[in-house]
Amino acid sequence: MKTAVISDVHIKDNSCERNDFFKSFLTKCIEFEVKNIILLGDILDVYHGNYSQFNDFYSNYFKALEKFSLNNPNITIYLVDGNHDIHYSKSTVLSDKIISKGMGFDLELFGKKINFYHGDYLDYQNSFYRRYRKFINSSFFKNVFPRVVPFGFVQKTAQKASTSSKDSSKKYFDRQKYKEKYRKAAETLCYNMVTDYLVTGHTHIKDNYEFEIDGKPQIYINNGDSFYEKTFLSISDEGIKFVQI
Repeated sequence: MKTAVISDVHIKDNSCERNDFFKSFLTKCIEFEVKNIILLGDILDVYHGNYSQFNDFYSNYFKALEKFSLNNPNITIYLVDGNHDIHYSKSTVLSDKIISKGMGFDLELFGKKINFYHGDYLDYQNSFYRRYRKFINSSFFKNVFPRVVPFGFVQKTAQKASTSSKDSSKKYFDRQKYKEKYRKAAETLCYNMVTDYLVTGHTHIKDNYEFEIDGKPQIYINNGDSFYEKTFLSISDEGIKFVQI
């Protein structure tokens, strides 16, 4: 029973080429005969607040997802919120085959316990990010904010901030330094949970890191920036592998 995992596609709108990339991923899932698909957050570049307009803004994505699910009823799709699309999973048309898992969940696959989180917990040392995360995830922002702040303002402001953040990180980003930082954070997370594998996104840094906690082997694995890497994760009885799209 194969499982496919992808995160950080960052679809920006209906005309974005990342829509086609996401559809290519779904096609690959059929070729690989997967039974589970895990969308591990930041599939959409901005989905903040309970704004119904987002469903039109990303209608190509939602139509592709729903059509795929209807045509492949043997595949279960799990949705996990990212920090860019923190409210989208519970706003998506759900069924018994499209299931919201909120901030994350775990599965027992092939005798291994695997924890799936978007991965922004790896930024727990960043106090500014923790405050932002708390505010953006509050019921006030999700439910009250949309009554007083227009959709266009939120969408444009958030997308501008997203673009600015990416540009800044490309200019000043020390990849090796941050890889080590996120590995240490992954070790800390695994120390406080019972798991064999920790699978995340968020960092945009591809990694497959093996370590031990009290003599027990652990693996932290991250597909990185899926659109840039053109890969997803495949989980089977052969382990977890990066697969080219």
